[in-house]
Amino acid sequence: MSKSYRKNIDYRFILPIILLYTIHLLIIKIPILSGSFGLLEFIIAGYLLYKKKVSYLLIYLLVIIAGTFDVPAFVTGEVGSVVYTFLFLPAIKGYHFYLLICLPALFILPKLKKLKHLKKEYRQTYTLMSWVCRIPVLGIIFGLIGLLFNENNILHIDWISYFIKDLITYSTLSLLAIYICYLLLTDSAFYFLLRKTLIAILISIPICAVLSLLLKQNGWYGSEKILLVPLTLFFTPLIICFAFYEEYNMKKTAISLFIICLILQFNYSNALGGKS
Repeated sequence: MSKSYRKNIDYRFILPIILLYTIHLLIIKIPILSGSFGLLEFIIAGYLLYKKKVSYLLIYLLVIIAGTFDVPAFVTGEVGSVVYTFLFLPAIKGYHFYLLICLPALFILPKLKKLKHLKKEYRQTYTLMSWVCRIPVLGIIFGLIGLLFNENNILHIDWISYFIKDLITYSTLSLLAIYICYLLLTDSAFYFLLRKTLIAILISIPICAVLSLLLKQNGWYGSEKILLVPLTLFFTPLIICFAFYEEYNMKKTAISLFIICLILQFNYSNALGGKS
């Protein structure tokens, strides 16, 4: 095994992520366990934030979010049902997550103006960060235009709650993207940490999907049984991209996992393709 292979496929990342996602899989239908485990995950995230270890916090959040069941109806089969995860805890719902994402802004956003000297050297990352900063503003503008023209008769529903909810959601995701861009520009070690983590997630998700199949864990799409798996399985075929870059030296692994992902998504009913 080559050194570059060991650098990219790090089992110190992959095995804990597989274990974590398997735990999510096994406890998601047991509220007291899923709620308690979600609370534990939140406490760990809170500790990383308290210590101002933003790079580790972001990596941690990426791992947790990628393996979370975020649509309760696909787990229980009932619209309006609730399942407890890191993103949705008893009593506090999802507000803790918004708090975790917003607090780092206090000491990161003021520093963005100091990065202008990196604009030429890291043009693509800097441009991405600049546009991500504009997304919430553009969302508000286009949202207000839609309300002004009563698009799709939107004024006849509870548009205020939907508007605020979507604004908070997309603003939160924008902040997450801004933090990642900021660290890519200011912390050279973060790039390698992020790369290892994303590869580990892309490898772990299909493996956990196979485990879900073997353990006969099922979710629901309406009245039909489906494969119980995080919706991030939809993105895992992208691992094929790594097969075309020699620097990753993981062609066989990427192709094998790509085939597994396609088999899972086309041969087994899952929420990604509806009632397949």
